[in-house]
Amino acid sequence: MNFLIAAAAFVAASGISFFLFPDGATAVLVCMSAAAVAVLTIVRFTADDLKTRTFLLQIFVLGLLFRVVIAVISHVYQLQEFFCVDAVAFDEAGAYLSAKWSGVPFVIQSKYEVEALTNVAQSGWGISWLAAVFYYVLGRNPLAVQMFISVLGAATAVLVYVVAKQIYSNERVARTATLLVAFFPSVALWSSQILKDGVVIFFLVASLAIVLKLQGRFSLKYAVLLFACLAGISAFRFYVLLALIPALIAGFFIDPQKSFRFLFVRAGAIVVVAVMLSYLGFLGSIERTLTSGPYTLQNLNRNREYLATADSGYGGKIDLSTTGGVAEALGVGFVYMMFAPFPWSITNLRQSVTLPEV
Repeated sequence: MNFLIAAAAFVAASGISFFLFPDGATAVLVCMSAAAVAVLTIVRFTADDLKTRTFLLQIFVLGLLFRVVIAVISHVYQLQEFFCVDAVAFDEAGAYLSAKWSGVPFVIQSKYEVEALTNVAQSGWGISWLAAVFYYVLGRNPLAVQMFISVLGAATAVLVYVVAKQIYSNERVARTATLLVAFFPSVALWSSQILKDGVVIFFLVASLAIVLKLQGRFSLKYAVLLFACLAGISAFRFYVLLALIPALIAGFFIDPQKSFRFLFVRAGAIVVVAVMLSYLGFLGSIERTLTSGPYTLQNLNRNREYLATADSGYGGKIDLSTTGGVAEALGVGFVYMMFAPFPWSITNLRQSVTLPEV
């Protein structure tokens, strides 16, 4: 089994490097470098547990190969416009920012507001900056960014094993969850493109794994790592923190042993993280998010009206411009968020890709 996986990885790396040279070779080098860090971390984490190490390494490599294949196909046949149009915008925003850093003129080709996508005062700027860093060093090579994000996507499956195993103390549950995250189609698709989704999910699962460590014993090293994950989420999708921070705080105070010492240690950890978050301007960002910019009810309602016109849209007559309208729409919105697309409403390939997860 290990030989077949290694052979598949070698063939994939060689083929991409040869047929897509030079960008393909550079992308493979990025992928191998990031994957080497992940492999070393897995080896260190599993210590003397050879069985778990073998399973996690196999899943990581296979999950990575799955994402690499999707990344290469979407790159070669330019399927971003079809599957994930936002990736086109983030690619151009990264190229624009990289050119700005280099002092090189850049002509904006697309209709997207690339300047807004690179503005650190707005939510979601991280993905544009990530692409820009790669482009500044390597030249405009979208495949290299896709490869890096693919590594994060495959590593997420490994982190899911860690979280599930610690919460449920059940090997079967942990392995099943790992397999689902590694190979479900839409999860693999979103974590192999220049999109925020794969990176944010990686940071979310990493945050959960770190908090579980901190629940047992406070460690400054893990507190710093948690801060780094929260900073990453803030850069890529800030509003996720509005739900994550209360959940993490609650997690620190849920103590099955009801030990005062544990409670004291966790309270100290919260203080450390809170101080760190203050350096991110977290409270100021919350105020801006809830009182201005694109997150006012009027703007949200306009966005919803636009999205409702798509083939997969719904609720064209729902009004979110008032708090009463929001309350009325929450039930329907929750059902669609959790269960859509419904099997009877699928009309195209993009919807059907998400059906296994549903």
